[in-house]
Amino acid sequence: MSVPSVAGRPVPEFGEVTIPMPPPQGFTADDLDRIPDLPPHTELIDGSLVLVSPQKLFHTLVLELLGDALKAHLPSGLRVAREFSVRLGERQRPEPDLTPVRADAFARLEQAWFPLKRWNSRSRSSRRSR
Repeated sequence: MSVPSVAGRPVPEFGEVTIPMPPPQGFTADDLDRIPDLPPHTELIDGSLVLVSPQKLFHTLVLELLGDALKAHLPSGLRVAREFSVRLGERQRPEPDLTPVRADAFARLEQAWFPLKRWNSRSRSSRRSR
């Protein structure tokens, strides 16, 4: 994976990219939607921006096969989300390649991420009681 530094130097995969300096405590999940001109599929891990390299055809084909298999075996009420951001916390917004998501999480066409409470199929209290 190639990650540009916090500078405006050219990076072959992205062209000219300027990454803003993070605040002392790091970026927040909400900041990810407000920072202009980030490369596609930028993730937020521990308050830091993580830029991903373009995917190869092999990766795309494997995701297609895995996505089809997941769809065929998911219980009703769940859907497969592909390359879509999940807000796990204030400074955590990864973008898994594939993830099962509750169907009601697909709320608005303009949404940019899934909230944790709709991402997982079980509530936290049911996990604690096990």
